[in-house]
Order: sequence, then C-alpha cells, then structure tokens
Amino acid sequence: TALRLLSNCYLEQNRWQEAIDTLGSILEGYAASGFLTAKDVDMTIKTINIMAAYQLRDYNVAISLYEGIIGRNPKLPLSLYLQKVIDAFNQLKAQGVEPADLNKQ
Repeated sequence: TALRLLSNCYLEQNRWQEAIDTLGSILEGYAASGFLTAKDVDMTIKTINIMAAYQLRDYNVAISLYEGIIGRNPKLPLSLYLQKVIDAFNQLKAQGVEPADLNKQ
C-alpha cells in the first residue's frame, strides 16, 4: 500500500521515471505473493506502459524494466506475460511506430 501511495505521489508530481521504478518494485516484489490481484498486476503494467510510451516517449524504459524483472526472477509466473509485453513494444519499434505525445492530443 505504501509503494502504491508513493507511486501515486510521483504521478501527481509528473515524476514519471520514479513512478515507473516504484511500480516496477511493486510488480517484482508482490506479483507472486498473493498481495496483488490479477487486476492489480494488469493495471500496474498498463500504467507503466502508458507512462513509458506517452509521458517519457520511450518504449525502452518499459522494456528495460521488464527485462530486469525477468532477469532477476526468471521463474516468476509473470515473466511470460512481461516477455509478451516486451515483444509487443519491440514490434512497434520495428514497425517504426513512435511513442505518442499526450500533450499533442
């Protein structure tokens, strides 16, 4: 709960990278613990993806975070899903799809 509150504070302050790092810590530390529901995990991953793609405009931020989690926890059940997210971002990069800028919408 404290880490979620901290990430929300970072989001409110537009401190995107710190919010992403905190959300990554939540995923890595608690996704397999039973403290997070599947919905919580899904929302956390979506929030990271949105911040990386729309605020930082850099797919590699999310890719690096997920690769680090997988590298440190290869047997984490979430690793297969994170790899699919990485593959999707890499596919976007290969197709030349640039991250969007929320400020232009």
